[in-house]
Amino acid sequence: MFLKRFFLFVCTASLFVGTFCQAEEQEAAVTSEEKEKSTEQEHVIEVKNEYEVDENYEIRVENLVGDLTVEFSEENKVVSTTSIHAFGSTLQKAKELAQSIQIKVEGDRKKVSLIASYPVLERSFYYYPFREKAGRKSGSQKNKKKVHYQERELTLLADPTPLTSHVYVDIHLRLPKHARASLKNLVGLITVKGVQGEVHVETTLATIQVEKGVGKLFFSNACGFVDIDNHTGEINGYTGSGKVHLESCQGSLCHVSSGSGTMVIEKCEYIKSSIENGSGTVSFKKTVGDVSVITGSGKVSLDDVVTGKMLKIETGSGSVKFKGETEHLEALLIQTGSGSVSFTATPFPKILFDIMSGSGDIAVSSSEIKIGSSTERSFMEMGKETCKGAVIRTGSGDIKLATSKKVASLKEKGKSKTY
Repeated sequence: MFLKRFFLFVCTASLFVGTFCQAEEQEAAVTSEEKEKSTEQEHVIEVKNEYEVDENYEIRVENLVGDLTVEFSEENKVVSTTSIHAFGSTLQKAKELAQSIQIKVEGDRKKVSLIASYPVLERSFYYYPFREKAGRKSGSQKNKKKVHYQERELTLLADPTPLTSHVYVDIHLRLPKHARASLKNLVGLITVKGVQGEVHVETTLATIQVEKGVGKLFFSNACGFVDIDNHTGEINGYTGSGKVHLESCQGSLCHVSSGSGTMVIEKCEYIKSSIENGSGTVSFKKTVGDVSVITGSGKVSLDDVVTGKMLKIETGSGSVKFKGETEHLEALLIQTGSGSVSFTATPFPKILFDIMSGSGDIAVSSSEIKIGSSTERSFMEMGKETCKGAVIRTGSGDIKLATSKKVASLKEKGKSKTY
């Protein structure tokens, strides 16, 4: 393995001295003293490494707190730059804290690992402020969060205390093609751009941004925003709470689950999209393919979509609204405990509709819509390839079925692609 290390030690210190008129000398002295006590000194250590790798190599990155950026490179090598930022009441204390962080690099041409090792035996409380870079948020506004790192339980605080260590590590990676990357960055901002290969992202309090990737993508985020744009390949993800946004993505499968939060999928084309949400709105806009949505509570809307053979929407409470092309639809289930249902399609599927509202009106706008009863059909069977028909149920709310004109922007979308 070709390995180069370049160490750049950057120390910065700042001291502010004010100038005041004679009449304000006493007040100025107090103000200057308070500023001197509150001013933290920063010490930065930068380390750059290069590693030549074979095709289909693996890279593993682990970091407690900081920002992680991963980009695609045309070169056949991994280039990493790590920046250790440490703060202290004096420059010497900041320097000692920075030097307590170790960047451990191991591996060969087939496998590389980069691990930021923190002094977790001596320090268990860490301060990481809520930062904003290029319009994207990094860190957490929550006051306190327990995390596990290096087999220890640590406490992350959004506000400094005498017990906290103010230190973080920013990591920048440039990866060649055909990577298999495992990225663990518990708190901070994670950005992955143009990476071709399988990517696993694990975070606790973070913003995840993925752009122009190719390959399987797996993510897990306990709390934070997930934004995936222009990705080709299978997506599997989980977030405990926070907004999930997918745009201009395509592949065979998209499966995302969330404890709570808004989920938006737009301009995406998947053979099957499966969404599970404990609570929060789910929105599909200008998408193509089979769709399955299960949410405990929250509004579900599908607007200007092209369905595959199956459409399944279940929500404990919340309205359901659908508008789109249903030429290939064979199996439909819409069920809500409480909320209205609006289903507007073109052409309207030539299947029997079994509809019922516990409390509410039912309106059918066209004679083309076939209404009948199929109560013997099990809800559990809906979605199976052998099942054909439509069931719509609401415990309380109106149901409206209507036809509409074809949406020109969707007419030319392909339905025969394979990924």
